[in-house]
Amino acid sequence: MKTLRVLAILLGCCAMASAQAKLRSIDLRPYGLEPVTNREYKARIFTSALEYLKDGSIVVAFPAAYSSLDLNHERTFNTERATVLHFDPHSGKLLHRFEGLVSNELRFLAATADGGFLLVQRREVVFYSRECVATGSIQLPLDIESVEVSPSRRYITLAGSTGDMLHVTVVDTATRASVRQYEVHGGPIVVLSDGYATLKTYTVQGVSIGGVRRIAIVGHGQQVNFAVPQPKTVDLGMAFDCPVAFEAASDDSIVYATCGLMQVVDERGRRVFKDVVKHSTVVRTQPAMEGARLAYSLVRGPYAKTTEQLRASGKDFSIRVADLGTGRIVATVPIVPFPRIGGVFALSVDGRELAVMNDVTLEVFDLRE
Repeated sequence: MKTLRVLAILLGCCAMASAQAKLRSIDLRPYGLEPVTNREYKARIFTSALEYLKDGSIVVAFPAAYSSLDLNHERTFNTERATVLHFDPHSGKLLHRFEGLVSNELRFLAATADGGFLLVQRREVVFYSRECVATGSIQLPLDIESVEVSPSRRYITLAGSTGDMLHVTVVDTATRASVRQYEVHGGPIVVLSDGYATLKTYTVQGVSIGGVRRIAIVGHGQQVNFAVPQPKTVDLGMAFDCPVAFEAASDDSIVYATCGLMQVVDERGRRVFKDVVKHSTVVRTQPAMEGARLAYSLVRGPYAKTTEQLRASGKDFSIRVADLGTGRIVATVPIVPFPRIGGVFALSVDGRELAVMNDVTLEVFDLRE
């Protein structure tokens, strides 16, 4: 019996190893990626970006070198000049290369459902074909605070605020036309296929100490309200003073993470996935365009830190991939050393490959079982 248990463990380890087999490593330094040498450099969330396109190719973007293609080294407020590379991840062949001014405050790169991609450049969203040819653009509102793309990459969500009112416009990435608009008190908001979800903070009161019931604030809780054809409200539990991740896990579910706990809840109120990540914070999430897989990055560090602070001072950066259909983790990939410019990642369309950018290379992993 003991021999069988040992054999089972060894087989499990082999299965996990094969699930994370590295397919390709592409050195990005010949294309202008310059590793950080300044010890005072403060890492940011939107320094670099990475996406799989529908045909399985990869687009990666990072800050352009000073000796870039732009002879004037042009930059404007809230932008950075980025080098954009388009690769075949299996052969490592560079397919296209160009530079552009992209936002350094918003997610600036995303695939689109038609096989191309978009870049947030200055005050507009510019759409590109697979051949990296610009095919159109839309203007961003002046009060823009976030640009998000749905997991299916069919829609862009543009959000701005006035006072406590959130103004949300949903744009079709194929027609580039506005298809829905929402006015929501508070926020944040995640747009779903047939409505949206909002996050509400509430105060938990009432603690029983011995035989005496005392009223005291013991923490903060969170509720997610699904504004869909059959509305639901789900209690997600405590948040305390931890940073909160509230994003789309699919077109019909949300991912909520705080204080070492991550949950995925669908619009019917069912929890379809849970991961306890003690002493770690979820920094970013990335769902596959099709299929039911979700990738998310974790950083170990104190809970009462913002994601920017964790990027600057955290430890043990890693990427996990969860299969939401089976409810289990299929891969964990550590990123060593701790990334300063890199740390971005993406799942292939079917979630069977994972691409991760560190500060030197682009790594591609096979997640097939």
